Amino acid sequence: MEGGDVSCTNCHTSLPSTAKFCLQCGERVAASCPSCQLRLPPSAKFCLECGTRVAATAPPAVSPATPAASTPSPDADASHTTAAVAASSAPPAADAHSTGPAGSPPSTTAPPVSSSNTDIDAPTQPPSTNSTNATTKAEAKTNRENHLASPTTATCPSDSSVLRGGGNEDDSIGPLSEAALMEVHAAQQQLVQTAATEKAWAMKRNWTDCEFQAGEEANKAQLQVFEDSLVNTLRQACSRTLESRHEAGVPVDFAPDLGHSSGGGGGSSSSTSKAQEGPDVVTRTLEPLVAKSGGLSDEIRSRVLEDPEVLGSSLDIVGAYLKNYEVDRAAAVLETVLPACRMKGGLWLFKALNHLACIRMKQARPNEALNMLQELEAEASAILTTEEDNDEAWEFWETMYRNFAWVLSSLNQEAKAIEYVQKAIDVKERVGRTASWFDLWDLGRMKAVTALKVNAKDDIKESQAVVTKALWLHKEAEPGDQVMRAKIWHTVGECAFALGHLEESAAIGSDTLAGSPNGPCKNSAALTHYRKALKCFKESHKLFKATEGARNPLTGGEAQATAWTLLKLGEEEEAKQYLLDAVEALSRQQSGWGDNGNLESNAPALTQAMQTVDRILDAHRRTGDREGLKRFFPALEALCSNVCARVWISKDREDSPIYEKLVSSCSMIMIASGTDEGTSRSQALLKKYMWQSPATPQAQLCSELLLSLKDDPSGGQVKDGPGMRAFLQAMARSQVT
Repeated sequence: MEGGDVSCTNCHTSLPSTAKFCLQCGERVAASCPSCQLRLPPSAKFCLECGTRVAATAPPAVSPATPAASTPSPDADASHTTAAVAASSAPPAADAHSTGPAGSPPSTTAPPVSSSNTDIDAPTQPPSTNSTNATTKAEAKTNRENHLASPTTATCPSDSSVLRGGGNEDDSIGPLSEAALMEVHAAQQQLVQTAATEKAWAMKRNWTDCEFQAGEEANKAQLQVFEDSLVNTLRQACSRTLESRHEAGVPVDFAPDLGHSSGGGGGSSSSTSKAQEGPDVVTRTLEPLVAKSGGLSDEIRSRVLEDPEVLGSSLDIVGAYLKNYEVDRAAAVLETVLPACRMKGGLWLFKALNHLACIRMKQARPNEALNMLQELEAEASAILTTEEDNDEAWEFWETMYRNFAWVLSSLNQEAKAIEYVQKAIDVKERVGRTASWFDLWDLGRMKAVTALKVNAKDDIKESQAVVTKALWLHKEAEPGDQVMRAKIWHTVGECAFALGHLEESAAIGSDTLAGSPNGPCKNSAALTHYRKALKCFKESHKLFKATEGARNPLTGGEAQATAWTLLKLGEEEEAKQYLLDAVEALSRQQSGWGDNGNLESNAPALTQAMQTVDRILDAHRRTGDREGLKRFFPALEALCSNVCARVWISKDREDSPIYEKLVSSCSMIMIASGTDEGTSRSQALLKKYMWQSPATPQAQLCSELLLSLKDDPSGGQVKDGPGMRAFLQAMARSQVT
């Protein structure tokens, strides 16, 4: 270019590179990027295309406003499943229904935005300076110049025949003036910030990562603090949505019927009491609010649920619920927000599917859990397409393979489950990580289950040694994690109990042992293993009780194992308290009941309940302790109520004989107390929970017992009447299903 390095965008006069105004028309000179030659407004500090610094003397560009924080910034943990994928995937797309700032992201530093994958819908970043697209830099430069130098108002301001903005010569020049370009830049920056905010909230898990090891009451109080915070987040998001839409004349702080909590938790807020009214805190809080939207409730509800702060907090509280075995609440919240997660895709969907698989497993619905994991695997495989991607996301695949192993083991596919555990180990070794205590625990317990099915004592011993090593490694690596240590103690105990069972079966015969599974063991070799099992189970129970409370399903399950082992060792008196703890935990348990809407669904908790009640009968019969049975009455009634609320009760169920035996055994315990109260409560229990014409011998005898007591002219006294004789016959056949 003759005479200089730049030209005036108005009259095209050639000018020196240092010129700030045109010598001919006085127009302010546009700057050019020194790297990609993109024309920029005079005040530009950085290039919009490649980010190169333009000039140190340029006035500062307008920066987008930082969203105002509505909650304290929680910590984001990038060491778990969805975070592992986040390292190799682009962030989710910005919320199409954004209604204003959604609170600060849960991390003081926003995660980097990756554009290496296009499978997740994500905002496009400005291409780098070495980008080689279909069009050349020269072609792109020409196109940009044609766009910026639009002829619409490109007339010299000295020409009085052209009036801009009603004759105000200080107005912007052209359709893409400096102010307009800065608005574009601000919009781009806001888009990137929005994507980073979405990603940060999707990875939020500080509630999930709470240890919850302070005991039952403290754990409940902490969970309530999180729930109150979620309620406030929902209220604020709904207020923002209603304000932005101008659909309702309500103040920002509204819904007085729900109270007003400060966001951290006081237990005195009315949201605390509301938390006890139903399992789904999201729907329970949201519905009264969106009802004020003036006929737009569906639209407002959808926008609130798509708010990243609401969605991230909802998914986080699902993880906290699962840690506390609040399976009903976890399922209700997740099913409410799942459509929003599917709409957003990416990390949101990964996290939701992973949570849903965990919920279905705790509900004893492994086939559905397997479907969730398969969908999650397909979504991730579409994003992680190269070996480098998969290596970078090794933590994701490690967790994925472990979860597959867990599900397959529940489906009695132990060999395949072991393959997946090995896959998890291989993934780590490929990136230079060695097998951990978790790997040893997983591998050892699954191999022990396989060995027990084929009576392979040596393999069980080998597995026990592996799990024991995992126990001590865990104690060194995670000294504060008492819950996991309790789980590993339980597995060591299971191996010991399995060895005792095999020794006893070999000594007295498998049929004899099956006929009296709770009977005291006489074989010395078996007793050695049972004593070791008791030590392990007691240690596990102690840890669970201290950290989770006496009525937690983990503690209750350990009470069952401890009581059974005590009965095998002839320690009936000590077993009684553990049996009471076990039945009380089962009467509140939300997990393990299968699919309530499916007659073919398996309910392992139903079998555990029946076995526990049978052991109560055995322990008290062997010690002649009728008086001690009375303290079990309330727990047994609550157990039957819980079963009927969670299991589709029908004779057409495959496990209907187990249900009949459970109810009849509960009735027999009450009758066996030898009291009028026991007789009355037994009759009421049978009337309420036993159907007509039961199929199993024990249930038939209990029904006959009920009829004989009705016809007894002595008023139903049970000590010497026909009712007691029927009861004794039932007791003799109590092991018959």
